[in-house]
Amino acid sequence: ERIEQINKLKFKYGATIKEINEYKIDIENKLSLIKFENEELDNLKKEKKEKTLEYFKLSEELREFRKTIGRELESIINDQFKDLNMENAKFKVNFSEKRVISSKGMDDIEFIMSTNIGEDFKPLSKIASGGEVSRIMLALKTVFSSVDNISVLIFDEIDTGISGETVRKVAKKLKELSEKVQVICVTHSPQIAGKSTQQFFIKKEIENKLTETKVRELNQQERIREIARIISGDNITENSINHAKEIMGLL
Repeated sequence: ERIEQINKLKFKYGATIKEINEYKIDIENKLSLIKFENEELDNLKKEKKEKTLEYFKLSEELREFRKTIGRELESIINDQFKDLNMENAKFKVNFSEKRVISSKGMDDIEFIMSTNIGEDFKPLSKIASGGEVSRIMLALKTVFSSVDNISVLIFDEIDTGISGETVRKVAKKLKELSEKVQVICVTHSPQIAGKSTQQFFIKKEIENKLTETKVRELNQQERIREIARIISGDNITENSINHAKEIMGLL
């Protein structure tokens, strides 16, 4: 009977007793591995639960910190708007909860604003007026320049859509900002150009059927004439010269 049992084992698990024992050891190892994997899975589930609870705890702390900073930022930005002839504009930091776990916390954060009294708040990307967008970006860059560790800021035609007292205030704000970081402006505004410490004249010329952009730094007399030209066109007058000098603070 025992021999018959051994023969059955040989038929099923190996031709020799050695092979049967090797199969037994292999099965035992696999069973141990399955048991280990089940234990490991239980440990991972436990760790996941602990980490998830920790995530929500830290995310809640981060949310409260962000809301505190957000309120401070709202106040600072709204003060900047007053300096830029946007007294009726209101800036807000909007928080909405994410549906998935994220390395950046539970919140989606969006800057929204209302540019006029009674107007709904909307994302900055939905602000239609080019002049408003320019001033909003100037206000944001003025505030963030002190913490972003940025040494140079470039504004491309920030005077678009603004004139008069507004462009004068923008020029003043750019001058203040330039005391903290280097500010480069591409502008057609005499007020903004006149507040600069260096001015370059940029001109496109066609030579040999190729367009070349030429840049030349202007000396003080050239600056006066160029700003006067921006004011009055190619017909530069004594009044436009004096106006240019006044803008530059030379009168």
